[in-house]
Amino acid sequence: MSNVDQSTYFKEDLLLENKLYLLDFESLRDSPSFTVLKFSDAHYLGEMKDGVRHGKGLMRYKSGRLFEGHWRNDLREGRGYERYANGHTYEGCYHKGKPHGYGVYSWGNNREQYEGEWYMGAKEGKGKWTNAQGDCYIGEWKHSKIEGQGVYLHSNGDRYEGKWRNNQRHGHGNIKYSNGNTYIGEF
Repeated sequence: MSNVDQSTYFKEDLLLENKLYLLDFESLRDSPSFTVLKFSDAHYLGEMKDGVRHGKGLMRYKSGRLFEGHWRNDLREGRGYERYANGHTYEGCYHKGKPHGYGVYSWGNNREQYEGEWYMGAKEGKGKWTNAQGDCYIGEWKHSKIEGQGVYLHSNGDRYEGKWRNNQRHGHGNIKYSNGNTYIGEF
């Protein structure tokens, strides 16, 4: 990494679609700790402390990936927005460089989404997942898998409520079919 003469960069060169999602670029640029760093695969515009990214900043990769948000000791920390090279996005909390706390992950088509709790980069706790076909799961997650109590609403009107393990119905639950039939029992 190397420091780069800030005057050689224009804001438009490093921002995705010339739009910041969380940060005010003008205020960021006016920060006394603002610097521009060039890495082999990315550029960083933001605040530094003791030689590392610390405070508000924007990281733009050659691949098209972008992170905008807060840093602590060279890791993403606090609120952030990330757009991956494949078009997927995550907006929410980070801890030690990973999604942690509440956040929303959207697949590139913006029609599939997970909104809920995260633990060190994995879906963990309570969350809601929806897909492009209109199916929806609301309930508990563990290690990025459906695990525990939850409700799955199918786009055809069927509804399952009950226990889950490893993304499968498991244990006691009930299904109410769109035709009015019901099953209550073990899975």
